[in-house]
Amino acid sequence: MSKHLLMFDVDGTLVQSLDLEDKLFPLSCEQALGIDSVSSDWSQYEVPSDRGIVSQLAETRLNRPATQEDFDKAEASFHRLIREELERFPDACRALPGAVEMIETVKALPDTIVAIATAGWRSTAHLKLSQAGFDVEGIILCSSSERRTKAEIMELATQRARSRFGIENFKSQTYVGDSPGDKQASERLGFQFIGIRSKENTNQQEEYPFSCYTDLDHFLATLKTKRK
Repeated sequence: MSKHLLMFDVDGTLVQSLDLEDKLFPLSCEQALGIDSVSSDWSQYEVPSDRGIVSQLAETRLNRPATQEDFDKAEASFHRLIREELERFPDACRALPGAVEMIETVKALPDTIVAIATAGWRSTAHLKLSQAGFDVEGIILCSSSERRTKAEIMELATQRARSRFGIENFKSQTYVGDSPGDKQASERLGFQFIGIRSKENTNQQEEYPFSCYTDLDHFLATLKTKRK
């Protein structure tokens, strides 16, 4: 039976963690690359993924291409910083209201494959999702640990979903995200898009209609319209 692909972002879409990102990701880059004054203004970066930012910092601040060692160090540093922060402040990373229940509901849909594509590192995505109460065992999760741009990460998740489930083409492909970059990547790849309102897009309610998932029926109805 042909199935629908439903793919999610993590930060700002499933978990409330953007403040954590702003505080700790620059520090992780500083520690990994031995530099200082890394900006948390993500609009300054050509590719605002974890891998893309480390790449740009290595090129502009160290005058060399980033290495796999740079990526590994940055990911390990960020994971440690988040873990330590959550030990002190467990509520610093929480699920969006209704998000855990929503994921369990869509996972149970017989015609739906659920996947995750995040521009963050793999290990930190798993840490944040686990902290927020999500059970993502068995869900395909692709990340900046593997690819540089959001579109590349989404493409990889799609390829792995096709391979795992033996599906040549999905009946529909929908991405749920909270940033203009998510929307642009979705349009580029031919995905339908469901926008989640966050601090990045508070003035764009029409394009980002959901601030949470407490009205699960509304979310599922919107998803159904995207699949037509």
